[in-house]
Amino acid sequence: MKKSIILALALAVPAMAGDARNVTVTVVDVPAIAPAAPAPAFAVEVAGVYNIQQNDINDYYEGIDTYGVDITGVYNINENWSVNMRVGYVEGSRDYYYSSGLDRHHDEIEVNGLTVMPGVRYTAPIGGGFSWFAGVNAGYTRCELELSEVDGDYSIKGDDSGFAYSAELGVRYDITASMYVFGAAQVTGYMVEATDGGEEPVYVGARAGFGWQF
Repeated sequence: MKKSIILALALAVPAMAGDARNVTVTVVDVPAIAPAAPAPAFAVEVAGVYNIQQNDINDYYEGIDTYGVDITGVYNINENWSVNMRVGYVEGSRDYYYSSGLDRHHDEIEVNGLTVMPGVRYTAPIGGGFSWFAGVNAGYTRCELELSEVDGDYSIKGDDSGFAYSAELGVRYDITASMYVFGAAQVTGYMVEATDGGEEPVYVGARAGFGWQF
């Protein structure tokens, strides 16, 4: 009996060893995970602007609200910080009525301004495609003012160039990887005097628009 068991084991071991030598191993190539695409380095923004003047432009006439448009070129340094160059144009007008003796006068005052301001911005994600941002810009402005009497015979024009600045705080929403919309509250100032004795105008307003990244 013992001899039969030993003989059976002796015959089985080589057979098992032979089966192991004939096993085929298939190696499956697992594709490497591609690294995430880098964030777009450049962006262009187009925005509409509306500003409410906070002070009078001279001792007599009240402030004039303005509206306009700006175009901003953006370079993203990293996922949070970016630098930009903004070119903007605004204009506004207002009618004034006053009496002098028995005469009633109707005046109109018009203003316009062109700004070129480099700046820096910080952006951080909130979630769900939303981000908040804060930025400052400072640069050059050219302002013009015209005061005229409607149906009258006088007109006064003035212009000045000087320093301009702006600070904003806003929210952005990414529609796609390359397009987003945004809105911001801003404070803007122009260190110019377009009329004799005029003050340097300061505005509180808003800007909103679209951006394209590439």
